[in-house]
Amino acid sequence: MANGKELQDRAADILQQCLDITGERREQYGGNVFDQTAQISNGIFRTRYSAEDIHRVMFCMKLARYGFQLSLKRDAREEFTIKDSILDANVYAALMESERQLRNESQSEANTTE
Repeated sequence: MANGKELQDRAADILQQCLDITGERREQYGGNVFDQTAQISNGIFRTRYSAEDIHRVMFCMKLARYGFQLSLKRDAREEFTIKDSILDANVYAALMESERQLRNESQSEANTTE
């Protein structure tokens, strides 16, 4: 069993990988891919999705993919898919929280200027 320092070092490495993924995805997809996805979804489904809603859906999808892989027998699991899914889930969780914080800050600023 790993000791506390080993776990903390591994967690720090995982979080650094999440930061790296965020930068790579920003370059690959551009800055507003989630807004564009929401707009397309709104047109197709006649709904009012936001970028934050898209983050939530992607977060759920990654957790489902992670859970599915873990439910397989050990020799049938795809280690890359397991690692990729949990890294991406963490990135989407951070994006959801960032959206929430920015929305709250914006609302607070609007309330103080009224």
